[in-house]
Amino acid sequence: MQVRRAETVLFLGESHALSYAERVIERDDAPPLVCQPIFLAQAVALSNFTNDREQLNGQVRSALRSARLLVDEPGSPANGDGIFTARTGAWRFVAEMRYAVRPPMLVVCLGSYELFLALRDYPADDFVLPTTRLIHPLAPSLQRPLLLDHTNEHGATKYFTERVKPFQIGLQRLRERGFTRLAVISILPPTTDVPTLAHNVEALSGVVSPRVCPEFLYKAALILNALVAQACDAEGAQFLDAWPLLTRDGVARDDVLLADGVHLRDHVIEELLEQLVVPAANRSGGLAAV
Repeated sequence: MQVRRAETVLFLGESHALSYAERVIERDDAPPLVCQPIFLAQAVALSNFTNDREQLNGQVRSALRSARLLVDEPGSPANGDGIFTARTGAWRFVAEMRYAVRPPMLVVCLGSYELFLALRDYPADDFVLPTTRLIHPLAPSLQRPLLLDHTNEHGATKYFTERVKPFQIGLQRLRERGFTRLAVISILPPTTDVPTLAHNVEALSGVVSPRVCPEFLYKAALILNALVAQACDAEGAQFLDAWPLLTRDGVARDDVLLADGVHLRDHVIEELLEQLVVPAANRSGGLAAV
């Protein structure tokens, strides 16, 4: 009889994504999966995942250090990125015991906060949604005439590409540190309830915007997800597309989000873990049995 060891999958990101999903999933066709959250404050977004010196965001570094995943290299500055613990002799035994495999799988859950920042900072009230390389089309129910103050397809692509670039650099830095088993969950579909959106935008961005609308956020989510998927492909990370599971007719299912329009319901978290994360862990070389 084979005895399966639990693999710990680390979730780095926003609490309303999967970072707080501490679950154990047992399946006949996959190893048990233990989820450990590494919570990042809401201020961490795609566009500030690395700083202007192309180092990991200070909160990202602190979170990984607090989880004993990064240690400082001898002679390195205190604000350096450090190295993954299992690559150092002092921590290798601890890391192997804690995570069963070396290195553990790191699942990044970011992007929802980025939508609110984009809504706040975008230079126009609207934009032409690029038609190339998008993973999903905009739902018919969210299509509407462009607002007068809008940017063209080129302007939109350039703007959002710049916002994803620090995140792609962050994936590079994580791989350089030794985190070679990386996955990124797509930005979740936003709520279409306008009062809830307005409340969330005010709470997260600190700005009350007269142009709070699900159409803008959905378009931003579509183009950001497409660009994040390209970044994952370029950096050897798995892009886990949650939209087929979470949407119906192109918008979030009624049973996906709690009343706050942000947090996922428990059964939805389990769907994502079972159908996206467990297969991703297996594809990246997780332990099947020992």
